[in-house]
Amino acid sequence: MSRTYSRMLAQLLSLTLFSISTLGQEEESITAGATRGEQIYNHGVGNGGVAVEALVGEGNASMPAAVLRCVNCHGPDGRGKPEGGIYPPNIRWSELSKPYAITTSSGRERPSYTESLAIRAITMGIDSSGTHLNAAMPRYQLTRQQADDLVAYLKALDNISDPGVTGQSIKLGVFLPPEETFEGMNRALRETLTAAFARVNDEGAIYGRKIICEFSTAPESMRAEALRRFIEREKPFALVESFIAGDESEIASIVQENGIPTIGAISLFSGIEVPANRYVFFLLSGVQGQSEALMKFAAIQQRAAAARFIIVYDDEIGMQMAIDRISEWAKKLGWVEPRKVNVSEVRDWSLLLQEQKVDVLLWLAGGEDFGRFFTAAAQDGVYPILLAPSALVGPEIYDAPKQFSGKVFLAFPIVLSDQTREGENEFLELARTSRFSQGNLAERLTALSAADLLIYVLQKAGKEVTREKIIQILEQLYRFDSGHTPPLTFTRNRRVGANGAHIIGIDLERKQPLPSSVWVELESP
Repeated sequence: MSRTYSRMLAQLLSLTLFSISTLGQEEESITAGATRGEQIYNHGVGNGGVAVEALVGEGNASMPAAVLRCVNCHGPDGRGKPEGGIYPPNIRWSELSKPYAITTSSGRERPSYTESLAIRAITMGIDSSGTHLNAAMPRYQLTRQQADDLVAYLKALDNISDPGVTGQSIKLGVFLPPEETFEGMNRALRETLTAAFARVNDEGAIYGRKIICEFSTAPESMRAEALRRFIEREKPFALVESFIAGDESEIASIVQENGIPTIGAISLFSGIEVPANRYVFFLLSGVQGQSEALMKFAAIQQRAAAARFIIVYDDEIGMQMAIDRISEWAKKLGWVEPRKVNVSEVRDWSLLLQEQKVDVLLWLAGGEDFGRFFTAAAQDGVYPILLAPSALVGPEIYDAPKQFSGKVFLAFPIVLSDQTREGENEFLELARTSRFSQGNLAERLTALSAADLLIYVLQKAGKEVTREKIIQILEQLYRFDSGHTPPLTFTRNRRVGANGAHIIGIDLERKQPLPSSVWVELESP
């Protein structure tokens, strides 16, 4: 090798090493900048916890960015988290820097963003077309270094997936009912969901990703906090067929804080929250929906127009919000403002029935008080139409005096005739291959429906699956046939898939439900 060649090779190697060294320094700088930018995006503070201020509204009111964090509106993945009628845009860099004009949600076009245009939008509230952004967008008062760091993090967002999603798997969470109280339901849900997702994995998974299902449960006294810890520990992509009964409000808040879709939440009070929790989807109607279906049925089929109406309730099971909504429904039917009676406070059923001259009685209490009511009704010859959600009554309903014949009706959110031939075959095959234990058929069918619904939505979402995509697909779902429940429909304002109930009369002579039912569909919100 000549000396000249050796010198040229040495120079080439030194240039190459210099280039590699410089590139490494740049990558280190970008990584460090993105880390600092993550603190601003998720926590509203600069490096080292330095406070950042933001200006809001036309009056330029100053507020801490820690209160107006980017993640609040744009979500942990930057794709936007709609809330309160505001639909923040996707701010991942791959979206902002697309090399063509983008049509915004308001219908106007904006050109591609550069780093400097993105910083202008963040600090001055002016988009890439020179148009002022929505007044809800804070204007963050950043140093140049902080602004560069935040843009670096927006670029890093393209490589961040939603919790529970990897290239090989999607993790789901199931929060089961407490075993000491609901042993049969706990076992049925675990067996059915395990079998349903194992079948999908055996058939090739979903876009190459296997479904991993993690289960948890807790006693009633600590259920909400246990769910919070479960979500923090396991970081599931979504919750499926999870038990929230008795802790609806607190659990719904936890779900909303984490932005985690919850498909098939189990509760007596399905869809009662106003406005609806964006992340919680119920398959079947609860006490309120079943009661409204019963009243609609009575008004039409029993011709109970302008009825005098009593609601008998048990204060121990937290009925008040449902009762308020049911009372509003009674007004829509043209019924008299209902009297609300706490079953534990009734001392004289005869006096109550005589005073009220009641036409319709909605029973939202346990069945143990039927005896006194039936005795008083027979004694006074008062036989109103008796309505009750099926979950709240037991065999005591068959002890009604024969004069109640044709006047006793129960609401069921699901009946066996909802199951299609294909659905029946699917269930029987799973039961056979997975060796299901006996019992809890209704819970198994709803669990299988929730699993099939989630599998369908995951397939429809495609390879780049996100929580936001799941919610958007569900909000456009129309009459999805699970094969085991009535058809399921969701919208932005409707969070009960089968919004109605089967109404079934009682044969008091044979002490059994009548063989036929009437499905009563409720109006969508």
